[in-house]
Amino acid sequence: RVELCRSCHDGSYGDGGGVLAITNVQLSMSNCVIAGNTALVGGGVWTGYGCGLDIANSVLARNGPEEIYNEPLGPADLDVRYTAVLGGWPGEGNIGAPPGLVSRRGFDYLLAPGSPCIDSGDPSISDGLSDSHPLWPAWYPNGSRSDMGAYGGPCNGAWLGLPCEEGTPALSQNGRGELLWDGR
Repeated sequence: RVELCRSCHDGSYGDGGGVLAITNVQLSMSNCVIAGNTALVGGGVWTGYGCGLDIANSVLARNGPEEIYNEPLGPADLDVRYTAVLGGWPGEGNIGAPPGLVSRRGFDYLLAPGSPCIDSGDPSISDGLSDSHPLWPAWYPNGSRSDMGAYGGPCNGAWLGLPCEEGTPALSQNGRGELLWDGR
């Protein structure tokens, strides 16, 4: 299971620039951003050949040549829901509009105020913090419904330097700007 992740690379010479999931792998991704990747096929995600791939509350944008490629000769069991896939993708709650990603305070791939991904994640999941929290910035309206992307869900206050909910691993950034669990 992969949660609260960012896959942002400069490129790939083969298939699957951001995520390559094949051959009977079972992968579940939640609150991830996969952006700015390139590959020959499946710039964001390449999957197939018996893989089970579940993507939820995530953002896939600016990957080329396509955001998601499901191998037609051996398709994966692919479930994408409550996810922003630039250009669109079938599934419950998905949106195809540009996600409005910005950088702020050393964190990349935040949702800009007014992003269509704010309060558009799975309605059964709540953000850990919302605009009713005293530390939440007044200039950034955000209800309690989960946001899509790496800073949505129970740990969405990480970019403000706030701890996650009890029982959830703490987040930090390494020297490459990647979010890490428990500083690893």
